[in-house]
Amino acid sequence: MPPARAADEAHLSWILPVLFLEFLAIAITKSLLPERLNAFFGDNVYVWLGAGETAKGFLAFLACPMMGRLSDSTGRRPCLLFTILGTTAPCWVLAFTDNLIIYIVALAASGAAAATFTLVFAYISDVTPPSDRAAAYGSALATLGLSFTVGPPLGALLSRRVGDRRVFLVALAIALFDTFLVGAALPESLPPAKRHHKPMWDPRRTFQLLEKDLYLRRVAGVVLCYYSGVWALVTTLVVYAVRVFGLSTVQVGYLLSLYGLCTMVAESVIVRYAVPLLGELPTARLGLLAFAAQCCIVAGATSPEPLFASVALSLVSNLVYPALSALVARRAEATEVGEALGALNGVKALTEGVGPLGFGLVMVEFERTALPGLPYLACAALALLAWALSHRLPDLQKDEDEGDEELVGLLAADDGGVAAEDAAAMEKRRLKALVAGYA
Repeated sequence: MPPARAADEAHLSWILPVLFLEFLAIAITKSLLPERLNAFFGDNVYVWLGAGETAKGFLAFLACPMMGRLSDSTGRRPCLLFTILGTTAPCWVLAFTDNLIIYIVALAASGAAAATFTLVFAYISDVTPPSDRAAAYGSALATLGLSFTVGPPLGALLSRRVGDRRVFLVALAIALFDTFLVGAALPESLPPAKRHHKPMWDPRRTFQLLEKDLYLRRVAGVVLCYYSGVWALVTTLVVYAVRVFGLSTVQVGYLLSLYGLCTMVAESVIVRYAVPLLGELPTARLGLLAFAAQCCIVAGATSPEPLFASVALSLVSNLVYPALSALVARRAEATEVGEALGALNGVKALTEGVGPLGFGLVMVEFERTALPGLPYLACAALALLAWALSHRLPDLQKDEDEGDEELVGLLAADDGGVAAEDAAAMEKRRLKALVAGYA
């Protein structure tokens, strides 16, 4: 193995365990929360949970590009230390209180640190060539899936043996160990020579990036529609399953574990074959259609079984995010990958703010009807709208391949080919014309 390749593998062998531990700390508490939230807030549970998620989403919208930009200038490791403690805070705070309002406040405040995937994807882009990034992003998301495969049932079983409070203490211990791992062992992926030093705090920066970059703006439109549906589903599904179908803590753990398992398989195995075979953009489109179908099944469910069956479609729907992230990283400048991915994650976080509260209010209205899951059809409609918008995006991967063939042909011509500066100018004109053609 070449030394550079070995170094890249070494970086990935550290960042993935860091990611696993952070989300394991969150996942082991997930199966305990629906029952506690329902007991504490009663019929207002959707409103309280939606309000917390809304505040978290708006803070994350500001924090993601800010943390990405900061990591472009200071390195990835210092920022990861902050995000680990911040994102896990809502879980371990319950080790010290039974007041779920404090949990909601901590959930909202955690949005200021909700930049883990911005940083992890930027870390991966630092050490991975463009052709391998979709698979590497998939590995990161598969690690998230592994956390949710192991965590919820483990938390439910631990709760039966030692009680909820000690499970929350375990979450705190995992988070502290993870920060130690980052500080003591994780190698920095961004050397000082590749860093840039620009002003960090400018909440308008995300809008400025989207305004000046047509392609990023189009990708952001797809992300906005898709994740509005995703967050509406994700933030309400387990509460819905407990309130409507009476799922127990252990059954909730199994449902989340099944979802985690499908996520892990999709993003560690399937994405490695789907992206090279289909391309990044067609893979994303296929995932959008799968998510729409998943929402339709949930909407029509009259028993718990369809909820479990619908999770199988996440084997395909979980391909959307690594494919879109690879598109953005492919087009971003090397010194601005963190900021570009931060802008994309900021839009994703904004949907976390907008979707849950509005959707929760709708769920309350339908809860006592014959089809309480009918609002999930709106999630399917958003996914289909994202699919339609994705057709306004040029396939940069395909076009780059054709452009490479064109340049090789020119350089191999009998007349001596073209000068390097002429080839660069031609490539610049080609990309500009490609994106402008989709205006």
